[in-house]
Amino acid sequence: MSINCKNCKKTISEDSKFCFNCGVKIEKDVINENDEVLKFCDANMGFTKGQLYAYSDRIEFVSKKVIKKMYYYNLKKVKKSFGVIDLKTIEGENESFSVEDNVDEWIKFIDDRMIYFKENNLNIEMKKDTTINLEEKEKENEKLENAYNEIKESLKEKDGKVHIIMIKGRSFFSYEELECLNKYTNEVDSILSFMQDDGYEIIDVKYQLVGYSENQYSTLIMYK
Repeated sequence: MSINCKNCKKTISEDSKFCFNCGVKIEKDVINENDEVLKFCDANMGFTKGQLYAYSDRIEFVSKKVIKKMYYYNLKKVKKSFGVIDLKTIEGENESFSVEDNVDEWIKFIDDRMIYFKENNLNIEMKKDTTINLEEKEKENEKLENAYNEIKESLKEKDGKVHIIMIKGRSFFSYEELECLNKYTNEVDSILSFMQDDGYEIIDVKYQLVGYSENQYSTLIMYK
């Protein structure tokens, strides 16, 4: 899901911690229009226990290990099958949820939202259904934090002067994509967020391609 930066109004990813356009840190204190919970209950996805949440544009199944997002305009059919919610997407994927609530009310709610999106052609910003493995994400966050701790040793003191640090890395993006100002990797986004948490001010961020054959690149961060 995308959100708008409160400062410059540019559209950014909901997972971004740093606005690629104006540099401000993304605060999570404002609920996006599509993030208001309209309906929820305890539910199972297969043998996985969790909660099912209904938003204006999607349903989300949330457990300790996984988050499953399914958008109404990606759904082809919803029905009641053996007492559970049976969903089929336009791409042929099937998913079912058993809910500790009135199944018929859930099916009607989802069906009404599907019809609403179809009749109003509300699929301009197409978002793909996603499944997030929280255990893998936690490991990735730990990896990013460890990477920042290594970089932190090379950061200058906050003395009011402008400094530059270069981060080396690899990318599978094309050269044209790297030139785009809004093309940051998760690693760079996390490093910028960690730096701001530590009190550094981000002045600018630039990519520099250093190896065309293997798509090696470096990221230049100007800060003070």
